[in-house]
Amino acid sequence: MGLKKRRRPPQHRADAEAVLILKQDDAWDHERIEAEIAELQSEFEGSAEDDRPPHPVEEYWAGKTRFDLDASTQFRGKVVTAREYLDESKGPVEFILRKLDGTKYRGILSRMRVQNGVVMETVSATHEACRIGIKSVRGMKLPTAKTGRLGREDTDALVDLDIDLEIGSAVLALARPLDEDEKKASAS
Repeated sequence: MGLKKRRRPPQHRADAEAVLILKQDDAWDHERIEAEIAELQSEFEGSAEDDRPPHPVEEYWAGKTRFDLDASTQFRGKVVTAREYLDESKGPVEFILRKLDGTKYRGILSRMRVQNGVVMETVSATHEACRIGIKSVRGMKLPTAKTGRLGREDTDALVDLDIDLEIGSAVLALARPLDEDEKKASAS
């Protein structure tokens, strides 16, 4: 049994604007991303799931970069960022996220229950995270949005587009406490 080489986490800036570009946005180079992920899956076929290194855009979508599009990470021997997988000329819709303070974050988490090891009642809590966690939106017009505050019509529009839960999940990922790798990186 060999030792698994520990990967350095993405290097995001603490002062970077948290910008969420949804997975389904046409500005992503989906063909390239999917091909590179398929290559990784093929290379690591038969290995344990956590042996496969994540793709840089997978790390971004999971919030490992704290939604810093310019967070650098190692991929196939090169330093890359999620931004390199975007065609910004296609005008991506950018959700500028607010980092919730600890009280708001814990308040939302307290609305979620764990029953038999499964998190329950997540929809209303995640929807609330979406409502309070969006600072502004670029590239999409919402009915009544004002900077820093979404109205009911705005959140209803996000629900109608079926993107409120993805945004809310991103807000919660942004607000989570630093993990051990991030603590080590910020101490150095």
